[in-house]
Amino acid sequence: MEWDPIGVAAIAQAQDEYDAYVPSIYKMLITRRTPEDLFDYLWWLETQHMGLTGDRQATELFARRLARIPGEVENYFAN
Repeated sequence: MEWDPIGVAAIAQAQDEYDAYVPSIYKMLITRRTPEDLFDYLWWLETQHMGLTGDRQATELFARRLARIPGEVENYFAN
Protein backbone atom coordinates (compact mmCIF):
# COMPACT_ATOMS: atom_id res chain seq x y z
CA MET A 1 0.00 0.00 0.00
CA GLU A 2 1.40 3.36 -0.97
CA TRP A 3 -0.76 5.54 1.29
CA ASP A 4 -1.19 4.24 4.80
CA PRO A 5 -1.01 7.20 7.19
CA ILE A 6 -2.18 5.26 10.25
CA GLY A 7 -0.08 2.19 9.47
CA VAL A 8 -2.74 -0.50 9.21
CA ALA A 9 -1.87 -2.06 5.85
CA ALA A 10 -0.65 -5.29 7.45
CA ILE A 11 -3.70 -5.70 9.68
CA ALA A 12 -6.26 -7.95 8.00
CA GLN A 13 -9.17 -6.58 10.04
CA ALA A 14 -8.38 -3.04 8.87
CA GLN A 15 -8.24 -3.66 5.11
CA ASP A 16 -11.27 -1.43 4.58
CA GLU A 17 -9.94 1.41 6.75
CA TYR A 18 -9.61 3.90 3.90
CA ASP A 19 -12.55 2.77 1.75
CA ALA A 20 -14.68 5.78 2.69
CA TYR A 21 -12.20 8.07 0.89
CA VAL A 22 -12.29 6.23 -2.44
CA PRO A 23 -15.38 7.97 -3.92
CA SER A 24 -13.90 11.45 -3.39
CA ILE A 25 -10.52 10.44 -4.79
CA TYR A 26 -12.16 8.68 -7.73
CA LYS A 27 -14.15 11.82 -8.56
CA MET A 28 -10.98 13.88 -8.38
CA LEU A 29 -9.25 11.48 -10.77
CA ILE A 30 -12.00 11.33 -13.37
CA THR A 31 -12.19 15.13 -13.40
CA ARG A 32 -8.41 15.28 -13.81
CA ARG A 33 -7.72 17.33 -10.70
CA THR A 34 -4.12 18.40 -10.24
CA PRO A 35 -1.57 16.64 -8.07
CA GLU A 36 -1.75 19.68 -5.81
CA ASP A 37 -5.52 19.25 -5.40
CA LEU A 38 -5.07 15.56 -4.61
CA PHE A 39 -2.33 16.41 -2.14
CA ASP A 40 -4.51 19.01 -0.44
CA TYR A 41 -7.29 16.46 0.05
CA LEU A 42 -4.97 13.70 1.29
CA TRP A 43 -3.14 16.14 3.55
CA TRP A 44 -6.45 17.33 5.00
CA LEU A 45 -7.44 13.71 5.63
CA GLU A 46 -4.17 12.97 7.40
CA THR A 47 -3.72 16.11 9.45
CA GLN A 48 -7.25 17.37 10.09
CA HIS A 49 -9.65 14.48 9.70
CA MET A 50 -7.36 11.81 11.21
CA GLY A 51 -5.50 14.23 13.48
CA LEU A 52 -2.06 12.94 12.51
CA THR A 53 1.20 14.82 12.04
CA GLY A 54 1.40 13.55 8.46
CA ASP A 55 4.31 12.76 6.18
CA ARG A 56 4.31 15.61 3.68
CA GLN A 57 6.89 14.10 1.32
CA ALA A 58 5.18 10.70 1.17
CA THR A 59 1.79 12.32 0.64
CA GLU A 60 3.13 14.52 -2.17
CA LEU A 61 4.63 11.47 -3.89
CA PHE A 62 1.38 9.55 -3.59
CA ALA A 63 -0.66 12.50 -4.89
CA ARG A 64 1.58 12.70 -7.97
CA ARG A 65 1.19 8.92 -8.45
CA LEU A 66 -2.58 9.19 -8.25
CA ALA A 67 -2.62 12.06 -10.74
CA ARG A 68 -0.88 9.85 -13.33
CA ILE A 69 -3.52 7.10 -13.18
CA PRO A 70 -6.08 8.61 -15.61
CA GLY A 71 -3.43 9.05 -18.30
CA GLU A 72 -2.09 5.55 -17.73
CA VAL A 73 -5.57 4.06 -18.08
CA GLU A 74 -6.24 6.13 -21.18
CA ASN A 75 -2.96 5.00 -22.76
CA TYR A 76 -3.68 1.39 -21.89
CA PHE A 77 -6.98 1.42 -23.72
CA ALA A 78 -5.60 3.42 -26.65
CA ASN A 79 -3.20 0.60 -27.52
